[in-house]
Amino acid sequence: MHILLAFRSWFARSLLVAVSTSLLACAGTDQQPVVADAPPARFTDYADFGPRPPIPDKDDIFYLTDEQQVEFLSFFDSHEQDHVDPHKRVTNYLQRFGKVFNYDGDTFNAQTTLRERSGNCMSMAVLTTALSRVAGVEVGYQLVDSIPVYELDDDLAFKGQHVRSYLYDPNYTPDNAFMIIRRPGIIVDYFPSGREHFIGNVSEDEYVAMFYRNKAATAMSEGNLNEAYWMTQESFVHAPDHPDGINMMAVLHRRAGDAERAESLYQYGIAMTEQKVTLLKNYRNMLRSQGRVQEAQAIEDTLHTLEDPSPFNWLSLAQEAYDEQNYVLSLRMYDKALEVAPYLKDAHMGKVRSQVRLGRMEDAADSLSALTEYVYEPEEKSMYVAKLTTLRNHIAGN
Repeated sequence: MHILLAFRSWFARSLLVAVSTSLLACAGTDQQPVVADAPPARFTDYADFGPRPPIPDKDDIFYLTDEQQVEFLSFFDSHEQDHVDPHKRVTNYLQRFGKVFNYDGDTFNAQTTLRERSGNCMSMAVLTTALSRVAGVEVGYQLVDSIPVYELDDDLAFKGQHVRSYLYDPNYTPDNAFMIIRRPGIIVDYFPSGREHFIGNVSEDEYVAMFYRNKAATAMSEGNLNEAYWMTQESFVHAPDHPDGINMMAVLHRRAGDAERAESLYQYGIAMTEQKVTLLKNYRNMLRSQGRVQEAQAIEDTLHTLEDPSPFNWLSLAQEAYDEQNYVLSLRMYDKALEVAPYLKDAHMGKVRSQVRLGRMEDAADSLSALTEYVYEPEEKSMYVAKLTTLRNHIAGN
């Protein structure tokens, strides 16, 4: 059993870089993939990005001042909390803190988040970790994927992926007579939408690497390639060869005008990762921008044959195909998303729209009917049932 602690009304989901990388560079007329088997020298070359700026180390991220710790512990040790389990005391403090919290797109360390009462989802997760450390409560991290998926500037993909915290119950004692799948605790999620998809647990080092990649994404969006580069390099200290970091590095080199090195990084990244969909998309987009139509199309064809455990990449491809009025392809991509996650309402509705565009009204009605099986809120279900009735009446009238 666990309790879901949700901050809904005051917090919005942060966007983390869906960093990727690519490969499958096609050479010659036979369109064979070229695979890089070692990182290019530019992977560690920093001359073109300038000197290293001040970067917080891991301890700095979770640092709280003495005054902040005293304030928290006065609540944690108060008479009102005497009979409350330690991990629940932390969440009680966060609930109180959340009432005066203002969403800000920036990623802050724990000290700044608590002082300014603002930040993004990563900032709140950092603060949760810092408070848990002060309280002696063990904390874990869960990677969550959620829609929609966005893309910017043809070379950088952003998607609604974030980490939520899991505070373990310190009073739990395992019973050897039972198999324990997950220790009891409290999930701390910041603005859950109900459409999250649990991907898996992540280590603290992976989580810290995400912090630096968040900082890199912000710096890149502001045109500060120097800071973005060094933040990405720091992320590799905690998650070496992470595909998200490699893709970030490729994007940085491309924006710095070094497409050749960017391509080498894409090739290297794809060669060492199994999750290729987003990575291939970014590489395909770069090839398109260079007018390398045949190579880009070869990667496009490869994209449609891959398997991917996340439905959200397929949703993105489906929307791309729909926007290009390729409704047959969009249907294929929506079906791939539903194979992975049959509960996704966006995929069902995407199928309906594509089928209507193709004039396949009976199929659209069947898809809309399938969607109603995954809707549980009465008002929302009534809305979809009404749409289905209207569609079937239209079909009958014809």
